[in-house]
Amino acid sequence: NAHIHNLARRDPSLLECLARARVVAIDGVSVVWAGRMLGAPVRERCNMTEAFRAFLDDPDAPESRAIVIGGADGLAERAGEAISSRSRCRVVAAHSGFLEDSAYPDLLADAGDVDFVLAGMGSPRSEKLLTDLVPRILPGAIGWHIGGGTIEFLSGVRKEAPVILRRSGLQWLYRLCKEPRRMWKRYLVGNPVFVWHTLRESLKARTP
Repeated sequence: NAHIHNLARRDPSLLECLARARVVAIDGVSVVWAGRMLGAPVRERCNMTEAFRAFLDDPDAPESRAIVIGGADGLAERAGEAISSRSRCRVVAAHSGFLEDSAYPDLLADAGDVDFVLAGMGSPRSEKLLTDLVPRILPGAIGWHIGGGTIEFLSGVRKEAPVILRRSGLQWLYRLCKEPRRMWKRYLVGNPVFVWHTLRESLKARTP
């Protein structure tokens, strides 16, 4: 999304993590618009919460085991219970996303044989954990940045934006209205910065 794009412009290590990822999904409608402006074949956004929900609700998905890392104290555990109760994926461990970085290598090693590491620690912490630690400690696991919002939705502490707002690209406005102190800088400052960079890149692309 625009927020992660802005972060990656200032943080070379985050940009490297994104470049090393096997899949990078467009989760922000502003990135869809920017891609179309720059001539990329972008059809629509991939709302990560909806994508993860589709995985959970797939009756043909194979049985799997996962560890959840993210959210404040207790949220990962509650999200893990929701995941295990509604899907063929069993969460075997869940941990806060606000621990010291030094704690996570041991937590991953203690998880044992898992198929997924589901992270929602915010950026760039999630990307760095999934790109640097998971392949080294749990090489057989798939690291999936499901997002802190997804963990909060599953744990029941926050409601998703109505479908009509998610489909129309106004999910950011819903979040801003619900959490103005937390989100004002990301959207009211970050979005114009993203637009500026997009327009500049568009002009560069059109200059012979």
